[in-house]
Amino acid sequence: MIRKCKNLKLKLNHTFYCKKYNKEINIKECSCCKYKQYDYNKALYKTPLKSYQNKPNKKNKPSDRTIALSIPKNVKLKVWDRDNHVCIICMLYYSKITYVPWNYSNSHYIKRSHGGLGIEENIFTACLECHNKFDNTNERKNILPIIKNYLISKYYYWNEDILIYKKHN
Repeated sequence: MIRKCKNLKLKLNHTFYCKKYNKEINIKECSCCKYKQYDYNKALYKTPLKSYQNKPNKKNKPSDRTIALSIPKNVKLKVWDRDNHVCIICMLYYSKITYVPWNYSNSHYIKRSHGGLGIEENIFTACLECHNKFDNTNERKNILPIIKNYLISKYYYWNEDILIYKKHN
């Protein structure tokens, strides 16, 4: 049994297609990928392709988009550690330190409603007050460049294009 990356699709000719790189790849390339996201509920078995087809759709199953935009707990913990357990907006915009619990690492740089993925490169830590200001006020346009520069300083390959959900990659 091999763990299956969420970005990996098995094609009819038994080759693998990576949605992130937009090309056919071998399984070794997938295991070295920085975008890999494992779905621990699914596994890739060595069975005929027909067994994957015509599976009944589970009732109330969340869509692929909903899953991609949500923030897994392990991502929240990584972001919380990356941000040193403090609200980034308070620290960079208001020059004060506000310590927050791990579950406050849930602010999307690109909004979920605009397709912002739930990956480390799109998430930052914010206290409730700053999160509300960022999401629901006109201060967002002043705070966005500060958060952008912060994320660029943490991820040299950071680019807004990789932060948006694309249905057909």
